[in-house]
Amino acid sequence: MNRIMKSIVVLLLTIILALGSWLMFGPQIVVVASVALLAAIILAFFRSPLSLVCIGYVLSYGLLCAYIGYCEIPGYVWTLSFAIASMIGVVGVSMVAFGLWKSLPDRRSTGLEAAP
Repeated sequence: MNRIMKSIVVLLLTIILALGSWLMFGPQIVVVASVALLAAIILAFFRSPLSLVCIGYVLSYGLLCAYIGYCEIPGYVWTLSFAIASMIGVVGVSMVAFGLWKSLPDRRSTGLEAAP
C-alpha cells in the first residue's frame, strides 16, 4: 500500500471512529468504554498498535463532550473545561490515527518476506 493510499485509509477510518463516539452517548458508555479499554489492555500485552486505537476511541469522547457543551451553554468556549475536553478529544483522535498508521501494512512489507 503506497503512502497516499495509506493516508486516505487512515484519514477515513479516523473520521469514522471519531464520529463513532456518538455511540458512547448515554448509559451504553459503560459497556462501550469497558470493552474498548479491556481490548486495549489485551492488545498492549501483544504490543499491538491497535491498543492505541482502542484507548484513543474512548478519549475521542472528549470532542463530543466539548461539542455538547458548546451547543448547550452560552460562553462555554471560553472556559477551561472546554479546553480540557477538546484537548482530551484531540489526543484521542491523534492516538487513533497513529495506531491505524502503525497497524496498516506498508508497501515494503508483503508479509511473505518474514517466512523462512
